Formats: sequence, structure tokens, C-alpha cells
Amino acid sequence: MTTSVTALSEIHEAASLIVEAAKARWTAPGYHPHVTCAGDINMGPCSEFAEEVVEELLQRFPDCDARVMDTVDVLEEYGRENGDYHAFVAVGGRYYDSTEPDGASDPTGLRIVYRIWDQATPVEDGEETSAPYL
Repeated sequence: MTTSVTALSEIHEAASLIVEAAKARWTAPGYHPHVTCAGDINMGPCSEFAEEVVEELLQRFPDCDARVMDTVDVLEEYGRENGDYHAFVAVGGRYYDSTEPDGASDPTGLRIVYRIWDQATPVEDGEETSAPYL
């Protein structure tokens, strides 16, 4: 299905608002025992956070391509590995997490993904590639 530029803009705007609202819920006292700020979400229950955002996006835009991605997906695509993990939201060519509610045009535009990328090593011997975002 082809999504018009206007519809994609609406989806991206909604994604930002949904991420902000979810972040406010998750960081509210008592919502999650180990979360007090957006960084806590990224360093802990990032998968559950991303799943919640994707679920809400799909409720509002059933035909959109919202999905949960993770750093394993990103690193494998470029033949790299790192033991760290982070899950985030991908929709319409933009990527979102709790610290980047406006999204990024590439997964490595998310600060935590970039840090994981930067510390990753090539799976095979050979020339190291640079992050696709740079």
C-alpha cells in the first residue's frame, strides 16, 4: 500500500505525540517500579514501551507499517554485533524511542542505537563500515 506524503506526515506527527504521552505515563510515579525518566525506559523495558507505542499507532492507523525493531536487526543488516540491546519503534521511514519523540530518519539517529552501533564489531574480518546515519 502506498502512503501519501500527507498521510505519512500525519502518522509521524501522531507517533511523536504517542511517544510523548507514553513517556509521560511510564515516568509517572508508580507506573513502573524501575522507571523515573526516559533514559530508564531505554535502558530497561524498551521492548514493552515500543510495543505499547506500536499498538496505539496501529489502532489509529491500521494500514501503517508501524513495528518494533531492535539493535540486533540494525547490526545484523551491516554485519556487526554487540551484546547490548535496545528496542524502538519504526514507522514510515522514521524511528522513535523514549528519548527521541520527534524520531530520526535512520535508526542510528537514536542516541542509544548510535552508541551500540559505535561499540559494535564486525562479525567477519574485513574493513569496518561507518554508521549509515553519518
